[in-house]
Amino acid sequence: MKPLILSTLLLLVSLPLRAETLEDYQPLLDNSPFLSKAFKDRLANSKATGMNQMTFSGYTKIDGQWRLCFINKKTHLAIWASVGDEIEGIKITRFDPLIHAVTLERGGVANTITMDKPKN
Repeated sequence: MKPLILSTLLLLVSLPLRAETLEDYQPLLDNSPFLSKAFKDRLANSKATGMNQMTFSGYTKIDGQWRLCFINKKTHLAIWASVGDEIEGIKITRFDPLIHAVTLERGGVANTITMDKPKN
């Protein structure tokens, strides 16, 4: 009996227990009593406009102009741009270096994202 339990536990531990996309978590997000309606609305807007396909990963100042680095989540390619530029139909409208945040806009919907934290 013990070898059967041990082998079952090993099988469970070896199974991948991660979700690959936001859609994998959608039932939890829809039914969560802990998320506000405003958060759910903002999440729906970012999904509908495609603004959740890019992450803000860094910035630098060259000749007095801020250059912002975005990573495309699908292609994993870095894109450098400035405030006022447009990337894949998404306009960069504002950058705040004090809080490391960028405001993006598409189709009249604005979304502010913060810079990704370094991975250890």
